Amino acid sequence: MSPSDLADGDLYHRSLYAEGDIEQPLGWHRDSIAKLVQAAASRISNGDIVVDYGTGTGGSAIELLKILDSRGIQITLVLVDPLPSWFSKAWELLHQRSNVEFRLSFDYDSKLGRKRFFTVTELLDGRLADLIISSSTLHLIPSKTIPSLIEEIHAGLVPGGWFIWDSGDIDVPTRPSSSCLLHDPYRGVHAKAVVSAEHQDALSSLDDEMQAQRILQNTGRIFPTPPTVDIITDAMDDVGFQSEYSTLEVSMTDTDALRFILVPRLAAVAAGIKDEAARTALIKRCLDETLDELRASGQADENGYRSHWTYGEHQKLS
Repeated sequence: MSPSDLADGDLYHRSLYAEGDIEQPLGWHRDSIAKLVQAAASRISNGDIVVDYGTGTGGSAIELLKILDSRGIQITLVLVDPLPSWFSKAWELLHQRSNVEFRLSFDYDSKLGRKRFFTVTELLDGRLADLIISSSTLHLIPSKTIPSLIEEIHAGLVPGGWFIWDSGDIDVPTRPSSSCLLHDPYRGVHAKAVVSAEHQDALSSLDDEMQAQRILQNTGRIFPTPPTVDIITDAMDDVGFQSEYSTLEVSMTDTDALRFILVPRLAAVAAGIKDEAARTALIKRCLDETLDELRASGQADENGYRSHWTYGEHQKLS
């Protein structure tokens, strides 16, 4: 991978952990992940096969392993992600552990001669998992694909196995007006950035109009419109999961929000501006304006903005 890819993974990791130190999770990561890993750890026994679907840089796996290590519980942990840049950071942090496996979910298929997404069963080499976790991933799955993914996850579990997930970016009817979704501020940044004079001037300066259009379209894919929770609950019901849902309000400070949106892959919301300093200045200005709007609407205060997280715990009955 290129140095920029490696830097992208490192900077995302630092948006979860202060100075990249895994013993110092930032408040929003600590508070949002605790509920998931505690629920998972309470259902894990020695020798279990556990999958982390959508590992990213390893934030959920790291916190789960802290709990299991403290209890002397040994498992086989299979980490799954499609994105090499972020996944490489998880490998750097966890590859020395003999009980951790790494699987790219989007990879080259020699039979087809092209890359494709691999199913959970394929990623497990025919094994069945005792438990699958997925943190901050389901909201990134296209709505039309969620039912088939849930079918895969159900098929990849042993009878009695569990699927436990969280997301701060899935809308639910019960979300109070005092909170927003995790990525709402960054959708606000995108909306402001692409209509800014700086961004429009940058796109206008390109000789290729089609390239300018592609850049503009790609900026809108960074933080897609979130799915509604009924798409997920219906998919869980359809495969026969026994389900329980809960929610939690998690605060993210202004500083942590800026650190998050400046991760290179996420800062592509203003990709039309190639100069990093100019792009950073624009993003910071747009974020400040967006956070001020959230404070005016009661969804943020001087400590940061409040995001509404959804958690699901699902058992395969047969």
